[in-house]
Amino acid sequence: MNFLVDCLGLQIDQEYSSGVMIFARDKERARLPLPARVTVIISANNGSDNEFQVEVRSSEPMLRSETRCELIAAELQKALSRAG
Repeated sequence: MNFLVDCLGLQIDQEYSSGVMIFARDKERARLPLPARVTVIISANNGSDNEFQVEVRSSEPMLRSETRCELIAAELQKALSRAG
């Protein structure tokens, strides 16, 4: 999962991550407008090793298409469907 997050230009924040949850966000040096910065939370679903929940967030307008948040979510979905 670390490799996938890194390929998307994100970094795992060890302070907020644990054995059952990964908290990742844009790298600090990313030259992105504040609203386009993405946060990803991946957590185990009911303690299961086979099921988890992925949440991708940003402050971009929801009605705008092809936001960075939407693109990151689509890339994660593709990668996870190939892995599963």
